[in-house]
Amino acid sequence: MLSGTVILLAQGERTWLDVYGKREMESGAPMQENTIFRLASMTKPIVSMAVMMLAEQGKLSLDGPVEQFLPAFGKVKVIAEDGALEKPRRSMTIRDLLTHTGGIANTLFRNTPAEKAYAEAFKSRHPGALPEVVDLLAELPLAHHPGEGWTYGYSTDILARIVEVVSGEPIEGFLQKNIFETLKMKDTGFQVPAEKLSRFAAAYGKDLKREDGADADSPYANGKNFPRGAGGLVSTARDYMRFCRMLLNGGELDGARLLRPETVALMMQNHLPEGVLPHTPGMPAICHGFGLGFGVQTEEPAFGSPGDCAWPGAFLTYFFISPSRDGIGILMTQCTDLSNLPMLGEFHGLAGKVFAVASMAGGGVSD
Repeated sequence: MLSGTVILLAQGERTWLDVYGKREMESGAPMQENTIFRLASMTKPIVSMAVMMLAEQGKLSLDGPVEQFLPAFGKVKVIAEDGALEKPRRSMTIRDLLTHTGGIANTLFRNTPAEKAYAEAFKSRHPGALPEVVDLLAELPLAHHPGEGWTYGYSTDILARIVEVVSGEPIEGFLQKNIFETLKMKDTGFQVPAEKLSRFAAAYGKDLKREDGADADSPYANGKNFPRGAGGLVSTARDYMRFCRMLLNGGELDGARLLRPETVALMMQNHLPEGVLPHTPGMPAICHGFGLGFGVQTEEPAFGSPGDCAWPGAFLTYFFISPSRDGIGILMTQCTDLSNLPMLGEFHGLAGKVFAVASMAGGGVSD
């Protein structure tokens, strides 16, 4: 059960827009084309792109050790199933963080000893800023040896901190100056300004139980939502579409180039070792491969077409880019009931069929 959705599809010069339901159930305010949504993990591709921009500039190497920029990670250990700690077989690299193969865990699933340790540590420490989060992560054990598994977690927070160290700028300033302003993503950031609160969607859980309001008391409006890499951005469907168009265009949009085509191609390739799959126990598979910052569909896709890139957010936001179809799909809603996750795959599959039919018949609405 969803309060409302905004769906935006694009193929070539054609777009399709569907707006449904309520932005806020209590007031009856309708969902609108320019409604602002919490992106959650759809923040990760944007921060990953910031890392790739610095790599293009020669300011970091994807295969360089994380401890080069954050020395505390030189002392991190790996935790075994029996709780024993051992030294990693090699250093964790920036590429490991981009692909979630470094062993950095999360506080959500608690399937492994590392995830349980993370949950306890974050519960007791309550870090309230990006440097505090990353300092805590450096004290916690890895779920597996770097490069030898896939664990979804706070890897992109570490990447965001590396961006800060390398660039000398706060992550929010770097993103604003180098990505959002360039791409004219005018409604994207870590806070919703007071003048835009009338466009901010409320968030709901199971049975439409309100989780977070669309007012000044929300952490996304009162300053308590701190800038980071693993989540936290807010945006609109059209803003995120511009980010996706830039990637589909090989790093360029409206005459502004952010990345070289070969860099974008590298991001959109599967980088996981054979036998390693981007799956979390208890959660449906989003993709069968993982690139540098988001999932990648391989030759036997969970849905969509081989080569499609995609990733969701915890509020059930979702994007995909289909190079073979020259298509992009964006689904925005604000629901924390993750039992609805299969809906995202259904959306991806149906949108792919729309692109296939449109390729033959023409159609769509002008952007």
